[in-house]
Order: sequence, then C-alpha cells, then structure tokens
Amino acid sequence: MKVLTRMLRVEGMMKAAPNPMRPRQAVSAAASGEIAARVEATMKIVSPMISMRRRPKRSPRLPARRSVPAKTTE
Repeated sequence: MKVLTRMLRVEGMMKAAPNPMRPRQAVSAAASGEIAARVEATMKIVSPMISMRRRPKRSPRLPARRSVPAKTTE
C-alpha cells in the first residue's frame, strides 16, 4: 500500500529575510559598434580542449598474468 504524505502550506509560516536585498547596479548597454569590435577580435579555436580525445594512459610494464589453464575433459 502506498502512503501519500502531504505537507500543509500555511500562509505566514515563512520568516522574512533578515536583511532586505541590496539594489542591483543598472545594466549598461554598450554601443553596437563596441560589441561588434569585441566579437571580431576574438579568435575561434579549431576544437575545444574538452572535446579532444586523449590517448589512453598505459603503464610501462604489462600486468602480471593470472590466467588459469583451460579445463580438459577426458
């Protein structure tokens, strides 16, 4: 049997923030010419470093062999 647990929401149960939020600074809009100059100045890389595949890391020694010989039936 499944039991449904439900929390009651009572208005006024939440506490107010201890300090009111500070007003945010206004977002400045740059002239469109400045944005275009910044975009053109950046160079694109061929492929991101994260996407590049790396070679697997292998130890210089081979691991010790732990194979069991095959069982034969007579």
